[in-house]
Amino acid sequence: MLINKSSTDEKVCTELKKITKNKKVLVILDSDHSEKHVLDELNIYSEIVSKNSFLIICDTIINYIKPNKERKRNWNKTNNPFTAIKKFMNKNKNFIFDKKYNYKLLTSCNFHGFLKKIK
Repeated sequence: MLINKSSTDEKVCTELKKITKNKKVLVILDSDHSEKHVLDELNIYSEIVSKNSFLIICDTIINYIKPNKERKRNWNKTNNPFTAIKKFMNKNKNFIFDKKYNYKLLTSCNFHGFLKKIK
């Protein structure tokens, strides 16, 4: 099934809650990498992810690398998926950083991007 709308569209969220009801759900976030957008996604999809499953946030590596001068983006070292995760985790106690996956992978663009739902 393809839902061709913004990941933060209220109608999408309502539809996904219906589709995923009583199912095991893992969510991978990989769209607009600005802090506001990722934080909005985290707040929305944290309600859909199943207990003991994951919210995986892609490209947290942006926090650790130099900006690409040739390819201008609206995200940078102070406005990116990892800065959104930090804000989210400060307010949401239903998730933990899953260090197993952070350190198991030899290379990853999602460092500290594996959040396990525990409540």
